[in-house]
Amino acid sequence: CGFSDHRKSMNSFGCISEQVKLGN
Repeated sequence: CGFSDHRKSMNSFGCISEQVKLGN
């Protein structure tokens, strides 16, 4: 979470949106 290209709000689980987008 906290990537330069990915600036999303952190959820309770962390950064699910980023994880899903990156597929990590």
